[in-house]
Amino acid sequence: TIGRYIYLQDNELTNVNGLSSLTSVGSNLNLENNQLTNLNGLTNLTSVGGYLALRNNIDLVNISGVSNVVGVGGQILYISPGQYTTKANRDLKFCETAWNIHDINGDIDDNMTLVCGDGVELTESEQLRAVMEEKCSVSFSAFADHFDEATGIYDTSLDCAYQQMNDDDLVKFTLLHEITGSFSINDNNLTNLDGLTNLSSVGGYFYLYNNSISDVGGLSSLMSVNGILNISNNRMFNLDGLYNLTTVQGMLNIYYNINLNDIAGISNIVGIDGKRIYVDTSGYTTKADNAASFCASRWDLYDTEGNIADNMSILCDGYNYTPSSADRLRDILGKRCDIDSQLFYNSFAEDSGIYNGDISCLSLIDEEMTDFEALIEVNGNFAIEDSNITTVDELIRLKSITKTLSIWNNPYLTNITGLSNILGVDGQKLIIDDVSQYDTKADITKDFCATSWNIYLGADNISDDIAGVCID
Repeated sequence: TIGRYIYLQDNELTNVNGLSSLTSVGSNLNLENNQLTNLNGLTNLTSVGGYLALRNNIDLVNISGVSNVVGVGGQILYISPGQYTTKANRDLKFCETAWNIHDINGDIDDNMTLVCGDGVELTESEQLRAVMEEKCSVSFSAFADHFDEATGIYDTSLDCAYQQMNDDDLVKFTLLHEITGSFSINDNNLTNLDGLTNLSSVGGYFYLYNNSISDVGGLSSLMSVNGILNISNNRMFNLDGLYNLTTVQGMLNIYYNINLNDIAGISNIVGIDGKRIYVDTSGYTTKADNAASFCASRWDLYDTEGNIADNMSILCDGYNYTPSSADRLRDILGKRCDIDSQLFYNSFAEDSGIYNGDISCLSLIDEEMTDFEALIEVNGNFAIEDSNITTVDELIRLKSITKTLSIWNNPYLTNITGLSNILGVDGQKLIIDDVSQYDTKADITKDFCATSWNIYLGADNISDDIAGVCID
C-alpha cells in the first residue's frame, strides 16, 4: 500500500512486475513515457485514489492488468486511444468506474470501450474472486487472505445471502472444497447447487433456504456441517444429493418444501437423541432407511406449528412408534412446556421418574394430563397455569416438588385431589386460585396436606390455611 502517489513516468520501464504486491495507491499513479508492453504486475492493485496515467507507452497493447482497479468517479484516466488490443475486462471493477478520459490532447469523450473489452480470459480463481466480491462482499485482499487455491479451503465464513445470486454465479464456486466458517446462500435466485460439487465440509451453519432449488445433487460431496443445515422453502423433490452427509451438528430444517416427497437422502446422518429437526407432516412417500444412522436416534420433531410428538415413523420407513410413558411425557413437555427433547433427555431419569429442572406448562387440556404419568419427582419449580383443565388426577403419582408449586389461573380446575401425594417442605410456596373454586380437594391424610405450605393467591400472599385445599 502507498498512502499517497506513485510517479514512475519518464523512465525506461519494460514491465511493472515489481509492483505485484501493490494493492492500493492513495492518490495518483503515473506510468507515462516508459517502454511498457503490459500491466500484468498490477493485477493485485484494487484501489487508486487519484488519476491513472498510461500515455506515451508506444508498445503498451495489453492493459488487462488494471481490471481490478477501483477508481474514484470523475478522476482522470490518461490513455492512448486505439493502441490497446487487450483491454481491461468489462466485467470487473475498473470498467465500473466513471473515469474522465483524456488523451495526449486533453479531454475526450468518456467512451469506456476504448479501455474495456473481453480482456484476458479469467482463470477459475479470478472468476470465483469476482463473484465473491460482487455477491458475497469479499474484497480482493480478503479473498487473497482466506482462499487457498491449492487446497480449495476458504478459512472463514462466507455470507452471500440476499444478493440475487443465480446458478451462473454459483457455478464459479467449484473450486471450494471446504469452508471453515459458516456459509449463507439463502434468499437468492438459485435453482440448483451444481457449483458446490466439490464442497465436502462447512465449519459452521449452512443456509440454503428461500431459493427455488429443485435439485440438491450438487451437494453429493458434502460430508459434514458443523452447525445448522437449513434447506427449507425450496422446490426439490428428493434429498438424494445428501447421501454422503453424515454429520450435522446443529438443527436440520427440511420443512416448507412443498414438492419434497423423498427424504431417503438423509439416511446416513448420525443424530443424537433430542436433536431438533423441522419437517412437513403431510407425508413423505419415500422415507429414510430404518436401518441407517438417521433412524437410530430419536430426533426432536417440529413442524410448521411448533413442537410435535417425536414420532419417527413420519421420517423412517418401517419405524414402529409405540410411545412409552416417558415418550408421552417428553412430547407433552415439548408441546406445552417449552422443553425441547434434548433438554428432556439431559434432565429426566426414566427409571426413577425424576426430572431435574423447572417445568412450566401452559394451555393444557384434560386429555393431555395423562401424559404426565411418568413424572414422579421434580427437583425444581412445577407450574400448570393458564390452562383449560378441570382436574389434576393424573398427577397422583407425583411425589415430590422441591421448589414452588403453581396451579394458578386455571379457571375450570375444580378437582385437585391429584396433588395429594406431593410432599413439600414446610414454608414452600404454593400458588393457587380462589379456594372456593375447588369442589374436590386433596386428601387430608396424605403428604400434600401434611406440608405447611406458604400459600399465594396469584401474586398475593394469603392465609396459610391448609383447609382451603385439603378435605377430610
